[in-house]
Amino acid sequence: EEELAKKMNLNPDDIINIVIAPCTAKKEEIKRKKINYTSWDTNFVLTTRELALLLKEENINITRFKDSEYDSPLGTGSGAGVIFGSTGGVCEAALRTAYYLITNKNLTKDELIFNDIRGMSGIKETEIKIKDRIIKVAVCNGMSNAKELIDKLVKKEVSYDFVEVMNCPGGCINGGGQPKMTLLNASDTINARMNSLYSEEERKELKLCHENPEIISIYKDFLEYPNSKIAKKLLHTTYYDKSSLLGGQND
Repeated sequence: EEELAKKMNLNPDDIINIVIAPCTAKKEEIKRKKINYTSWDTNFVLTTRELALLLKEENINITRFKDSEYDSPLGTGSGAGVIFGSTGGVCEAALRTAYYLITNKNLTKDELIFNDIRGMSGIKETEIKIKDRIIKVAVCNGMSNAKELIDKLVKKEVSYDFVEVMNCPGGCINGGGQPKMTLLNASDTINARMNSLYSEEERKELKLCHENPEIISIYKDFLEYPNSKIAKKLLHTTYYDKSSLLGGQND
């Protein structure tokens, strides 16, 4: 918001930033100084379920709206960004860009799809050869599977270069703020949501995060380069053990 305010010659306090997300944890995150550095970073969070209820209360029928383009910046999304909401999606997107950063060329269209880390399996694994190195990754679908994998890592039974963990089974598509479902239709609903993301990704001409022109522009004009000092400050955070809140022990 600070950078946007400079470009538009606005007072940052005049910008209201509302996040709409499937994740209830976002409501806690906007109170964390490690994420919200200023009073204008994120002002409000609505879950997707809350947004749906708000639309119903106001008798707003979005199916009657005409399609229009998103405003810039961040109006352009890549296929890799779309699949972030599904378990394995972040890892898949990262592998696509890692290949480019190491080889300076992109994977072919068929190679962009990593089927081994898609789907609802608890712990998924795959590997990719980049130049003369084998990159091994794992994806944890749900926290119980994360614990299982962490135990194996601690015992040095397995090793990986990258591990993705999503708390909600299925990923953000099954987040705590999503429209509720019954246990009887949960599996079908989660799979339908997951397939819709992959279908949308398939339709996208822009498949790669690092080729998104708006992301390129933001790094050029503001963030400088990946892992720069300002990028680390704004895009990275830290966490600490809170198990004592639930009667556990901090180790």
